[in-house]
Amino acid sequence: MKIKDSFYPDLIAIAYTTLDVEFEEDDLVFSFKLGKNTYALESGELSATWKLDYVGEKVDSGNASEDFRRNYSKENACIMFNVPIGTPKPTVGLLSVEHRLLHYFITYMLVPRSGNHGLILDEDFEIMWRMVNGQQINWVHLFVTHMRRIKPGNSKGLPYTILWTTIFKYVGIDLSQADKKRLGYNNCIDTHVLNHMKRNVQEAPQQEHEAPQQEEEAQPQEPQAQPSD
Repeated sequence: MKIKDSFYPDLIAIAYTTLDVEFEEDDLVFSFKLGKNTYALESGELSATWKLDYVGEKVDSGNASEDFRRNYSKENACIMFNVPIGTPKPTVGLLSVEHRLLHYFITYMLVPRSGNHGLILDEDFEIMWRMVNGQQINWVHLFVTHMRRIKPGNSKGLPYTILWTTIFKYVGIDLSQADKKRLGYNNCIDTHVLNHMKRNVQEAPQQEHEAPQQEEEAQPQEPQAQPSD
């Protein structure tokens, strides 16, 4: 599916540098500044803007949730995905082709990062576990916690450009004079992208897979994987 829309890289860069998130028990407040104006949205508004329900398990970017650690565990996920328990730094080469493709989507598109794509981090295990088992993930919460970890100075651009564009429109920011870029063919998930991904994971099962070229979507700096969180 190709997304035909524009994004605003300069505004997005400023918004990332001023982003602030306050978490409450069943809610969050997402705020940023552009010029002299501060814009704040609660979880319900983000949910409506992104057309994603604010329900499901709250998985934080960078950490497996307490629910996963207590009730499911990384060890159970290893068993499901045929990864030897106790492997210090499990890699995608241990996964089946189908699960490598899922990991690819997570680390390049859903929760993108700049490196360690060949490693399976604890949060990767949880997201994969919940998706494969049909358990609901609170994507609004996950995207927001991941945005907090973004390094705004990334020279390749910044991720979640469409999510930011919908926010700008929702809060009524005048975009008529803002510099914009059009999303290209690389911003679609079609047979070309799927075949590219499948070819990568089949031809280089023990190496980090490479992403299709993306001109505007970059990833945050990712800390090295830890044996356990």
